[in-house]
Amino acid sequence: MRSGAECVPVEIKNTDLVYIPSPKVATTSLKYFLFEVNEGQKFDDVHGDNKATHIHDHANGFPAVLFSKLDMQALAGKRRISVIRDPLDRLISCYKNRVVAKKCLSPDRIDKKMGDILGVSADPDLHAFIINIEKYRLLSPEIRHHTDLQCDFLGDDIGFYDFIFRIEDLQQLADLINEQANTLVNLDVKQASRRDKRTEQLSPEALRVAIDYSRKDYEFLNAYYRPPIIDDPAEPVLKTDKHEAADHPPFIVWTVRRVGGTSFSDLLFRNSTNSTPEHEPFNRDRIFGAISRNWQHEKDYSRMKDDLRCLLSRPLNLKHCVELVPPELNQALFEVSVELGYRHLFQIRRTPEDRLLSLVYSQITGIWGQEQAQRANQSDTERALIENASLPVEGLLNEERSARRGLQQIFDQLVARNVKPAIAVYEDLFQSYDKACILGLVTRICGQLGIDSSLVIKAWAGSDPARVSKHRDKYRHFNNMDAFLEEARKLGPFDLGLARKTLSPDALSLSDSAVASLFRIRRSWRSDLVRIEGVGVDPANPDAKWRIDSGGDEIEVFSGLMSANYGKENPGYANAECARFAALDVPLAALSDLRVTLDNKN
Repeated sequence: MRSGAECVPVEIKNTDLVYIPSPKVATTSLKYFLFEVNEGQKFDDVHGDNKATHIHDHANGFPAVLFSKLDMQALAGKRRISVIRDPLDRLISCYKNRVVAKKCLSPDRIDKKMGDILGVSADPDLHAFIINIEKYRLLSPEIRHHTDLQCDFLGDDIGFYDFIFRIEDLQQLADLINEQANTLVNLDVKQASRRDKRTEQLSPEALRVAIDYSRKDYEFLNAYYRPPIIDDPAEPVLKTDKHEAADHPPFIVWTVRRVGGTSFSDLLFRNSTNSTPEHEPFNRDRIFGAISRNWQHEKDYSRMKDDLRCLLSRPLNLKHCVELVPPELNQALFEVSVELGYRHLFQIRRTPEDRLLSLVYSQITGIWGQEQAQRANQSDTERALIENASLPVEGLLNEERSARRGLQQIFDQLVARNVKPAIAVYEDLFQSYDKACILGLVTRICGQLGIDSSLVIKAWAGSDPARVSKHRDKYRHFNNMDAFLEEARKLGPFDLGLARKTLSPDALSLSDSAVASLFRIRRSWRSDLVRIEGVGVDPANPDAKWRIDSGGDEIEVFSGLMSANYGKENPGYANAECARFAALDVPLAALSDLRVTLDNKN
């Protein structure tokens, strides 16, 4: 077998024949048979004393590989052989061999946590195995391989083959090969199994699932096999897995590493009724890592979406870092989650400097959280930092560009589908002095995700505006910090693609005595909203309040926010030290019709 994407089919010596195998279609018997045809000796005579060597693992064991991985050049000028089997019979054979005999789904062979999330148990009976076939395929690579469809291994055109033999006609295949290879090898059937009224062992529900799962194979093999007729005339119950109408819809937190909002997302997860697996569950070494690994091996986008659809059919809350998995997985996760009615939250950090410093610090020291920090040896940490004192500036900048691009692509597609994702900005939640605004943001985000905000607020640790300066001290060993900060600031703030916005010239309506201005328009807590901030007082009307009107509707304004700089610049004005305001719910589409006033009208 060749490395990489191309695998050589089974060539039969002294002939122009090649055999393309499909698992659970007499492959064990045929491998023993073809070994003897090609090598002139029985496999057991050569390897009988080595119990660790199995025909499937042997170098000449003719592995069954996906059709997409076959080396088509090796097939040029060859006559192609394959063996086919009734799809339902093959599925049941897999259960008997891999589940019952080989114990592939025993408790010590599967991930119990994954099984609990999927809602399936170890050692299923035949009915449970068939009903939950997609889930068991996610639990076990062996089950996945042996229940991949025959058309996955043989292609989608039966006319590609010169010789097709049903499993019932294996002796005819043996006769052909013996004639062409000038051999007299006996074909010994190793793992024979027949249906033997097996359809009666399946309930109508399970039989429908099995037929539906095998539908592509039945279409592929329609000249040879037809699906059984279901005696029960009852229509199958049409189920919907869409979660958007649920009281507590599941949600995905889209983010990147070291954004700094883990405590907030954990609060959301703890106060949701939905299950939450470990963070970044699609990383190759995490609980759903099989999705990533299968994609790398199979490169089958449709199959990956099917796997995600199976996984997310039960409501799960997920925290997902887009830069840690293939972009195709991000795209598939987006498509399936929208299809199933998931809600979405983007956790971002506007300024890149501290995220990148935190990232490189963790990569150097291996300290990614509080538990690791408590276990870390201080001298080892110091030594690692000293040995890596020069920041990889360009590498870090490229990391930020890639992370922004990954988040932006998903965000833009959600907005294009009229999905309005929520947004949690680290600086607004953790580095702000505006407690009222913070609680307002938390309340709104929780409402968007179907979570009781009072529970989250009760456990909220609050913001810490001085947090950055506290953490900067641990980066003191980096000797090119100033150069890094200068380059990082050139990237500008990350605001999920919001272009610079301005109001119409007459939007701000002030009295002649007012000393005020609008100074910031940026992303707010949801994709269709912006946050407008301003500062000022009207010395002639000390009780004047900021108001924002949009098409006759008044928008909530958080007034009386701290404004230390404004107070220093205008020490003689009443209320100058609490003259800022912020509006969190300004419709992005209504900016041209907005009216902002500072008055004391009711």
